[in-house]
Amino acid sequence: MEGRSSGGLDQFLTQVGQFQRDCQQSSEMRHRVLITGRTLALQGIERQMPDNLERVEIQVMDDGLQQQWLSKWKAQFGAETTSNFQHFLQDKCCPENVKSELSREPLLLYLLAAMHRDETLKVENFQGTNSTQAKILIYNQAVNWVLTKQRSKLLNRNLTELETEELRRILTEAALCVVQSGGECAPVGMIEERLKADNSVKALLEQARERINDDPLRNALAVFYLQQGSKEGSVEFVHKSFGEFLCAERLKESMEEWAEPGKKGRGVNTKDSDMDWKIYDLLGYGGLTREIVEYLMGLLTTPAGAGEESLFRPVELFQRLEDFYLRWCEGEFIDMLPESLPQKKLPPV
Repeated sequence: MEGRSSGGLDQFLTQVGQFQRDCQQSSEMRHRVLITGRTLALQGIERQMPDNLERVEIQVMDDGLQQQWLSKWKAQFGAETTSNFQHFLQDKCCPENVKSELSREPLLLYLLAAMHRDETLKVENFQGTNSTQAKILIYNQAVNWVLTKQRSKLLNRNLTELETEELRRILTEAALCVVQSGGECAPVGMIEERLKADNSVKALLEQARERINDDPLRNALAVFYLQQGSKEGSVEFVHKSFGEFLCAERLKESMEEWAEPGKKGRGVNTKDSDMDWKIYDLLGYGGLTREIVEYLMGLLTTPAGAGEESLFRPVELFQRLEDFYLRWCEGEFIDMLPESLPQKKLPPV
């Protein structure tokens, strides 16, 4: 990512390619070089990459490899820290997909271990929670940790010119785009179009582009566990559950807004016409998956923290959604002229 911003990544890879050629021409030179990084950082320079480098990918861990990894973690941080982390993974309160999936991917295993080491994740946090609430807690802490602890806030800002809250806003929009695309990845252009509708984010991205002389959106996406999709110019989440969680978080924000009371407690803050379009914009692509619904309900019904007021007003939200549904049944939106909301939601041909 530093190379994307400074413009030196393609030059560095060219030097690696030349080093490879030099070694092949000399019987005295022996080397084995492994360069790790995120494929998203290579978007836009693939054609300039040397043709004598070989791509490799990280494989899912089996029990033996996981134990090797834990032994190295033990050498770095001690027996007690490692043992406590192992107990955390084996605890009945730890979600099953964390044990069987996240902890089997080396980069995500590091993320879990680092959060546990820093006491961001503790078994006690899961007492009294169900499986969905436990997953929400882990994913929420994981996103926060990646955006604030994996790199310093200053370095993240230098790379993207964006604050932590703005980075998270972009990630939730990217997750929504992935879900709406109907597959595992979403075009970067689709994410850009959605963000243009948010004037504050649009202005920030334009300012950042001028300051770092690079594409701040691609840098922002590369901050998190996103990788290049199967098609050039698209991105996908390394782990599907992170995308589903962030999509649910995006939906939660809007649903809370739809039931937010107006000034002096009169009516609601969001007009019917605005909410009608937002429903089509967010949900007009098809049905939500069961996982997203579980995350969404968990996020909406999680009790507010001490001193915080819950923004979720279920009765008001239900009444507004019911009113929308009844009008939809009457064909109100499909019959709108000159352009209906369903037509507006359709992707360009």
